[in-house]
Amino acid sequence: MRTVLNWLILALVTIAATVKIALVLQPATITQAEAASLPLGAVRYLREQRPAGPMFNSYNWGGYLIWALYPDYRVFVDGRTDLYDDAFLRDYLKVALVRPGWEAVVERYDVRLIVIERESVLATVLALTPDPSAVAAGEGRGGWRLVY
Repeated sequence: MRTVLNWLILALVTIAATVKIALVLQPATITQAEAASLPLGAVRYLREQRPAGPMFNSYNWGGYLIWALYPDYRVFVDGRTDLYDDAFLRDYLKVALVRPGWEAVVERYDVRLIVIERESVLATVLALTPDPSAVAAGEGRGGWRLVY
């Protein structure tokens, strides 16, 4: 009796797991998850408008941006941290966390395009920071422009 009950429980768990996996792998579910976690619209904008780089990007999106935009755009950083030296990763963090000297890092790497999470500290600071090229072009204190 116990063996039959164990097999019945195992069969029910297997069926439930199969149904759960089938629901998660539905195209609509995948599309919804991608839209919630990836910069799909920003990638579409970059492909259509082709603003000049080099690009600084969120570490979280690096792999997706490589997949979606290479070779037109090269990412600043991605999840393969073993490919980057410690000094470079410190530079990345200095910019991403808006630590003192972050602007010098942006200048050193000639960053002209930034793709980051809307809610990030860097996004907030960029909204208030003048873009050196805009000031040099005589456009006044327009700051970094949000283009998407």
